[in-house]
Amino acid sequence: TILLSKRTAISNKLARTSHIDTRKDECLVDTVGGEIKQFLGTTIFMGLVDKLLLSAYWSTDKLDLTPSFSEWMPRDRFMNLLSFLHLTNNETALHRGDDGFDR
Repeated sequence: TILLSKRTAISNKLARTSHIDTRKDECLVDTVGGEIKQFLGTTIFMGLVDKLLLSAYWSTDKLDLTPSFSEWMPRDRFMNLLSFLHLTNNETALHRGDDGFDR
């Protein structure tokens, strides 16, 4: 859980400092470790259910319906977390050209 807490904090910081345009009604809400676990579980489950488009996992079409995904997490929240999930702290990360960068 310590690993998840650190990744959550880094992802939240990236989302707050990002200059990506968002819709006026879309609010960036900080995430917590439990939500990251749901996100990772959903992502793993996607490997078991074959869909052509990422958004198809949240389809409401009766022929393509997979209700588990929308029960676990709304599509827009999943996409928001996917956009800002960040596993490296940019303040302490080595940069290209630094000794040990690519090791």
